[in-house]
Amino acid sequence: MLDYKALSLSLLLPLGMIAAVPAAAQDGPGQGPAIFDRLDADGDGALTLEEMQAAGPRGFARADEDGDGVVTRDEMLSRASEQAAARVDRFFDTFDSDGDGTVTEAEMADVRETRETERRAEMAARIFDRIDEDGDGTVSAAEFEAAQDRFGDRIRGGEGRGGFFGHRG
Repeated sequence: MLDYKALSLSLLLPLGMIAAVPAAAQDGPGQGPAIFDRLDADGDGALTLEEMQAAGPRGFARADEDGDGVVTRDEMLSRASEQAAARVDRFFDTFDSDGDGTVTEAEMADVRETRETERRAEMAARIFDRIDEDGDGTVSAAEFEAAQDRFGDRIRGGEGRGGFFGHRG
């Protein structure tokens, strides 16, 4: 006879892994790729329908710690506890800059500031690359004028955006 609980779990586990991708990405950098790597059974860097479908049975097998073909509440709690511990470890790896086992508000602010600075630097580099049409690493007056024509009022300090270069003209 078909075990409906096992079947339900085997169908829901892959959905849970997929749904966890956005949340994992918020936990810290690089978490989405870890989930992708677990789903990518053959390691070729691409997911097939078969790999997505197989994720359920693999997830069930990981949750079924004693291999008896059923997942108990205790096994699920054990798995959830392992995953929570891994998230906490990532949190401390990210924010505990002095390694003392505690995280201060200042340490969290420092990380947020660093991430914001990196985000702004990446955005500036993308903008520069779009303006530097010939890719020579410099922006000529002609390229700058062409960018003004292409991007219009964003460069000159358009409405509500702080301008293309972050200032109002």
